[in-house]
Amino acid sequence: MKLMEPTRAYCREIEAYRNAFLECGDSMDGTGSLKQFKYPEDWISYLETYGGHIGYSVAPGERRKGYASQMLKEALIKCRELGIDKVLITCTDNNEGSRKTILANGGIYESTVYEPEEKVSL
Repeated sequence: MKLMEPTRAYCREIEAYRNAFLECGDSMDGTGSLKQFKYPEDWISYLETYGGHIGYSVAPGERRKGYASQMLKEALIKCRELGIDKVLITCTDNNEGSRKTILANGGIYESTVYEPEEKVSL
């Protein structure tokens, strides 16, 4: 596995990834609102402004293989290299897999916040 920045060079792969989620009706947690963007280029532009510290997601057919934990581990290493000592990582309160991934990578539960635009608790 290799940590990579989502760039326009990967638009075809991003589109296929998005379609895999749409086909099975998954929520696409951790993808920075990829579900809302039909065109990968628009999603990438959104991330450049609103993406936050870390987002990760595993395709539905690839879950429970340790990929999320490895992605988060690599992202945290990159954050340290960039001088970011404290990061904010969120997940919906019903996303048990992501919660376990965050805690397994040294995360500390801070609080639950209601996100009115998405109508979810984070």
